[in-house]
Amino acid sequence: MNNPKPGLFYIDAITLVNQEGESIDLRNIMMNFSLFESVYESFCTAQLNIIDGIDLKKHFKLTGQEHVRVAIRMNEGDGKTTNEQDSIDKVFRIYKISNVNRKGITDGYTIHLIDPRAFFCLKKRISQVFRGSYNTILQNILVKHAHISMTEFDYFEKTSPDNIQFISPNWNVKHLIDFCVENAEIENVESYKSSMFFFQTLNGGFRFMGIDEMFKREHPVTFNNNPRGDIDLSEVHPDSPTGANTHIKNFTISQDFDTLQGTGAGAYASQLRVYNPIFKMEEEATYDLQETYGKGHMDNFPILRLAETDNDYFDDMMTTDNPTELEISPDVITIDSDLAPNKAIDSRIVYETKMVHPFDDRIVTEDEQFHGFNYDYTDGGILHRNSMREIIQQHRMEVIIPLRTDLTVGTMVNLEISPAEETPSQHPYKSSRYLVLDMRIIGAPSQNQGEMILGVCKESFTKKIQDVDSLSDAEPARTVIW
Repeated sequence: MNNPKPGLFYIDAITLVNQEGESIDLRNIMMNFSLFESVYESFCTAQLNIIDGIDLKKHFKLTGQEHVRVAIRMNEGDGKTTNEQDSIDKVFRIYKISNVNRKGITDGYTIHLIDPRAFFCLKKRISQVFRGSYNTILQNILVKHAHISMTEFDYFEKTSPDNIQFISPNWNVKHLIDFCVENAEIENVESYKSSMFFFQTLNGGFRFMGIDEMFKREHPVTFNNNPRGDIDLSEVHPDSPTGANTHIKNFTISQDFDTLQGTGAGAYASQLRVYNPIFKMEEEATYDLQETYGKGHMDNFPILRLAETDNDYFDDMMTTDNPTELEISPDVITIDSDLAPNKAIDSRIVYETKMVHPFDDRIVTEDEQFHGFNYDYTDGGILHRNSMREIIQQHRMEVIIPLRTDLTVGTMVNLEISPAEETPSQHPYKSSRYLVLDMRIIGAPSQNQGEMILGVCKESFTKKIQDVDSLSDAEPARTVIW
């Protein structure tokens, strides 16, 4: 018989070890724990909420230099647990205690944990010249200075070009890692060129990965918010469409769009102006979000109306057969639709200074000197990265599902969320596929049961918005009262 309770797990260890080698099992004095991972964070973190009646801080001499091992496995029902690959077994270091309060003879407080390698990244500073590809440079930094073995990676992307050269002016290791990640590009990727992330997962290793690779990774389980009230959960597998572990407990759409922020941040269009101080020349590169669709996005169509050609300026975008129903000044409509978002390249301008052939020994030709010069494909990468980082923040949602240890950030997950109507139906232009950006696991040792909060995003749609049936086609028109 399957276990009908959602989010069940086993705890193999939550053990604290101090500098003297003394250890203690924290399960008996812990109210709950939280584990965190994010594509924006290089290292996983955790929190333990402690109810302390033994004066742990005093007797174990806690100073923020101790280590805690957290090892948990998901209960799949029928007494089965996840395999070793999908379990969580991490060693963290304590770096902070907060929220201390006393009730009688008992102290309550929160212990904050992080991967110990985070300290190496802050303590070590480097002043030297780096040459090669960003992935080679990053690998050297991680192994030599961050004490991260390449065997700890479950994905490490090769980047281009291979003739990078830069100086680290006494940057710490964290700054160096961030610099390499932000500037690295993937060869033969047309959607978001400079889209690399470096992060750690709870049930796997480290990943140096582009967002295009994330779009290819599918979690096999589909989650839905259909009611389970009339279903005998003991008769179905927990991961089935009607099972206990596939139920969406709650969801919150934190943001559906923010076109004002997106316009200013260069999400839809931008330009790069590069100046050569030697020859006193300037060249430009432009970015148009529309030109990248169908070339490596989550789905094939943009999240808002975009012009497909330079001459397409939405002449019919806001027209209506019944203009009296919604009285808006024609002048306002004309001004607002004068320029499509992806053609407004002046909305974000990035300035750079660069010389010809900065990373090789080639001689500057006469043609380059007197008639201008052409930059390689890396020069527009910053525009792609600005767009990508903003687009994935445009449509955000938080989803609460039962705890599981086989799901990581940087993965596509299927979330079938039925609307409020009696008859469930698919959203006209949104698929059920979402990218997991952030994840928080919450567990209670006393119950061996928990949940997880997923921060997910959608950066493209399955249909062109203009092709979706309008409100007037679906139901009688309603008078709008301001």
